[in-house]
Amino acid sequence: LERHIASGDVALDVGAHIGEFTLLAASRGATVHAFEPDPANATLLRANRAGADVPGSVTVHECAVTESDGRMRFLAHHNPSLSALWTEERAAGDAVTIEVRGMRLDALDLPRVDVIKIDTEGALLGQLIVQVLEAGGVKTQNKLQLGNTTIVRNALLAGQIDLYPEYTGSGASFHADEKNGAWKQLGAGYQ
Repeated sequence: LERHIASGDVALDVGAHIGEFTLLAASRGATVHAFEPDPANATLLRANRAGADVPGSVTVHECAVTESDGRMRFLAHHNPSLSALWTEERAAGDAVTIEVRGMRLDALDLPRVDVIKIDTEGALLGQLIVQVLEAGGVKTQNKLQLGNTTIVRNALLAGQIDLYPEYTGSGASFHADEKNGAWKQLGAGYQ
């Protein structure tokens, strides 16, 4: 990804966490808009930015990128990969429910965007699948972000859900085979 970022580019980091991609893009001279709804992560992101000597500029937006502006509930979890926008199905567990600001990307009114990095815990992939299915006339019930891999896998096996978008690395936990080196080799994980 680094080779696609040039000085003067405008980059969006959606789900910025503590700023790894943000600082990478800024180190290449990009103007970066970093979006992070979790207040603890946003604080660390600002501290990391303040401590980094990078040529690009960084604006931290402490908010979730959403389809409408406004306040919404967010589940802040000690494990950042389990933090997500609140849904009734996800409300259980040891996450803390807080209120965060939601913001549409077009509210920035940027003249252009050159690079977008999105890490929203599978929400984007799930939304794309729902939109494709609905565009094809398939009736869907959107239950995205129900929980972590273990919770959703159990729901899938129990027939409570029909489709679960996941990443290749989760296959290791599905098969209780995390130590197998195949999961660290792109092609081998599919065999």
